[in-house]
Amino acid sequence: LPIHSTHLLQPLDVVLFSALQNAYKKGIEDYFRITSVGINRDIFFPLYKQARHEAYTLHNIQKAFSTTGIHPF
Repeated sequence: LPIHSTHLLQPLDVVLFSALQNAYKKGIEDYFRITSVGINRDIFFPLYKQARHEAYTLHNIQKAFSTTGIHPF
């Protein structure tokens, strides 16, 4: 592979992980604003599951491939 070209092969890094990070961050901020309590392991997985559900949409998955120039569909 040419130098600095691995992002072309990684739709997850380019779009989906960023969307997941933003959704999870929003979930944590909303939780903290409502409860004023930090995150523990009992709340981590429900927040992560919701963030994943919001981030991994068909639109975002297609956008990830399109952005990286990979068109499998």
